[in-house]
Amino acid sequence: MFKTGIYSLHQIRDDHTYKALLGGLRKVSVSLYDQLEGRADQAALQERILLLFADDRGAFKRTYSNRVPDFDAKIVALLHDGGFGRPLKVHDIAVSDARTACDLYCRLKEEGFDPEYVASDYQPIVTVLEKGPFRVALSSNQQILEVVVPPLVINVVKPDSGLYYPLNALVGFFARKVIGPAVVSLWRRGNAQAREVKLICARAQMLERENPSFRVLRHNVIDPWKENAAFDFIRALNILNPQYFSPEVFQTVMRNLHASLREGGLLAAGSNQEGQSEVNGVILRRKGNSFVQIWQSGSGLPVDISPFCDAPLK
Repeated sequence: MFKTGIYSLHQIRDDHTYKALLGGLRKVSVSLYDQLEGRADQAALQERILLLFADDRGAFKRTYSNRVPDFDAKIVALLHDGGFGRPLKVHDIAVSDARTACDLYCRLKEEGFDPEYVASDYQPIVTVLEKGPFRVALSSNQQILEVVVPPLVINVVKPDSGLYYPLNALVGFFARKVIGPAVVSLWRRGNAQAREVKLICARAQMLERENPSFRVLRHNVIDPWKENAAFDFIRALNILNPQYFSPEVFQTVMRNLHASLREGGLLAAGSNQEGQSEVNGVILRRKGNSFVQIWQSGSGLPVDISPFCDAPLK
């Protein structure tokens, strides 16, 4: 048995289009992401593409609009109470396709904060190569993420199970080892077409065009923030989880967040599942060389942050 993929807009008809023969969902090629502009179902289709698309770490870019309204309401209240100046300098980390970033940016504007808003993600852009019937999606460090070998869409990082789809596994191995590298080699010699595809939602792209104060950038939380900025507020949703980092790397992440906040600035971090479900998280204030927890939502973060509160960060 094998599971075909969706690699052409002509294949998209109704919800049955996405169902695989043995259950589950067919993969939709990330190369279609920028081909959906103007369609009434653009947002829904782009969400489907990202649902099964993994970056070079194996992480999925799953997201929802209006995901954390109550959590954001508490953030806004604390910002008002804190007497923060205008413009408010904000860094929203790990925003996926930036849907939730749009929600918070617009809310802060409505509340009069005049935000200078940076939304960042590990992989906001991929490069799509095309040669004949084949397509290859590359990460920012030129790692192969996806190979389209019609009628299959091969996710290189998260391949289909060889137990249920042995043909997919066989073609996938050939695609990873032969077809993908061959297309990349042709591209480097100028013999394959290439384009950048920005994996952010239509609303975020519109905000970027119309508001110089809203930007979507590439940033890895384990790296120091390189721009000369001290943020008033940082939001980090669905990223500060123990399964993502070793204890040593997590300490580096917390040190980087602390360093990019101004004294008295706020860090809001938490996780939730479906849209508008309860956020388990905290809001911290930078105080000297450490943080002070000022509020908790649900059960708090799924990682012990006590070493970073009321004690100097090493």
